[in-house]
Amino acid sequence: MKILIPESVHTMIQEICTQQGAYVLELSTKGSKTRPVLEIVIDTEHGVMHEMCRNISKKLDEFIETNEFLSGLSGIEVSSPGIDRPLEFQWQYTKHIGRDLRIALKAGGHVEGTLMSLQPELLVLHKKQGKQSKRSEPEDLESVIQFADINHSIVQLRWK
Repeated sequence: MKILIPESVHTMIQEICTQQGAYVLELSTKGSKTRPVLEIVIDTEHGVMHEMCRNISKKLDEFIETNEFLSGLSGIEVSSPGIDRPLEFQWQYTKHIGRDLRIALKAGGHVEGTLMSLQPELLVLHKKQGKQSKRSEPEDLESVIQFADINHSIVQLRWK
C-alpha cells in the first residue's frame, strides 16, 4: 500500500540531498502501512559513495523526533540508483563515458554502443555493425544521437 509522502518532507529531503551534492531520483515508501520504510534513491554527476548515503540518513535522523511523518517510519533507506536503472537526466551520462549503453529511442527501436563523448544537445556512440560475413571485419560506426530523441538509456555491463 502506497503511503503519501507530505510535500514538506519532499522539500526537506531535497534540501538535505542538495547540501550533500546529490539529486533525488526517487522518493517512495515500501512495507506495510503500520511499518513503512522510506526509500530515497540519489545520484550525483560523479557517482554515489556509501558515506554520502550515510550522511543523508544521519541528517534525516535529526528530524525524526520533530517530524510526524518521519517519526512514524520503521526505517529510512538511502541508496544509489543501481546499474540497471535507466539514465533519466543528461548529467547522468557524464560518468558513463567509455561504458556501453543500450539506448531506447522515442521513435522506436534501440541503439547500442560505447559512449564516446557528450555535447549539450547530443551524445556520440561508437558501435560495431552486427554480424558480418567471414571474409569481412565488423564495420566501426559512429552514431550521433540527440538527447531529445532518447526515451531512456541503460548501462550495459561487460562480462569478461
